[in-house]
Amino acid sequence: MPAAGFLPPAKGARLGAGLKTGILCAIALAAWANAAADDDNRFSASASCELASAFLSTSGGLCDTYPVAMQTLDWRQGLGGFGYVDGYFWSVSDLHDRQRESHRAILHCVEGAVCCGHDAELAGDFVLRSKCGPFWSLALGYEDAHMKCWGPIASQSLDNPYVVPYWSGLWLLEPHQSGRVAAGCRKGFSLFEGASLTAFAESVWMDHRRFSARYGGEPEEKAMLGGAVAFVVFGVRFDWSVSQNVKLSASASQYDVVNPQARDSTRRGGRYYDKCDWPIFSVGVTYVF
Repeated sequence: MPAAGFLPPAKGARLGAGLKTGILCAIALAAWANAAADDDNRFSASASCELASAFLSTSGGLCDTYPVAMQTLDWRQGLGGFGYVDGYFWSVSDLHDRQRESHRAILHCVEGAVCCGHDAELAGDFVLRSKCGPFWSLALGYEDAHMKCWGPIASQSLDNPYVVPYWSGLWLLEPHQSGRVAAGCRKGFSLFEGASLTAFAESVWMDHRRFSARYGGEPEEKAMLGGAVAFVVFGVRFDWSVSQNVKLSASASQYDVVNPQARDSTRRGGRYYDKCDWPIFSVGVTYVF
């Protein structure tokens, strides 16, 4: 047995080599961190408030056609060459009393997500941005006790100087399994210093379970992967950075239910926000920390 505090020569040599390797790895990691761009490792966050004439739920569908106020907190932590972690917290409040019998007006729905992402630079100016993570949503002040849902969410976009295609998918596991996928494209135009205009168009596909929950029956023809394209949204958005920390925005879009079965169900709905076609306008302000 070696004396306390001492190691046999072979073990001591291995330990010394391990320490040298660890020190070299630490030096290499520090050098990599110093060489990485500041934007790849920094933390950023923003808070925004938006007033809208109507709003669409994340799980899909028009949920109100009277004015609402939406608040969003976004954050992102860069991880250098390993990508990033980001997330958001969103809430909505009614600016009217048309739904006071079903839920409270203030903060009646909150949701959020935390995602891991990575940007892959491709040929030329093309960048593939991908991220995924858990999503959750909670309806507050409702009579129904099960007004909560959660599940994985994922999205990708192929950023380039021309037209940017993108998609996002949400698979709910609670209160029942269902999914939806939104896919579309957008094109940005520079107007003047700090200002841009973005045109966009997207369609939303629902699997038969999500379609049934929204429209009261499964799609009659499951030609598209066991579901159907339910509605489309297209419009324009104006963004203006008035200072380093303050941004103003405005948007105008059109919501149209395109599936015939979904249109018939919406017409029979009876609720004031059961609309097959509806314009949506919004204005907002964002503060970047």
